[in-house]
Amino acid sequence: MLQRHFQAIAFPHIPTAYDLLAHHKSGEFLKCQVKTAAKIKEINGSKYWAFKTKKESGAYGSSEVDFFALVVLPKRAVFFLSNEDATGTCYIKESDATPERELETLHDVLGEYL
Repeated sequence: MLQRHFQAIAFPHIPTAYDLLAHHKSGEFLKCQVKTAAKIKEINGSKYWAFKTKKESGAYGSSEVDFFALVVLPKRAVFFLSNEDATGTCYIKESDATPERELETLHDVLGEYL
């Protein structure tokens, strides 16, 4: 998904807080933390994909991660979340796992870089 919208994607060769770097047209790199979900959770009768958006030691710092790519594996869908909006756990409703919502979150979070 990111390769279609950024000039290049790079992967760190050493352990870091982020999983990949997205190089955008201004020449800067954005740090992305990738989280995945493979199973649905039922909460109060509704079905959600759940993603942990913090480390064991707490929240990701603004210098560690710029945004999250939340991947719903069975749907092959990616949703984007800014680090500022990451509160520990993010829930995506099962019915929101659509290509339209995927593009909407991409533009909401990364629109200024596309």
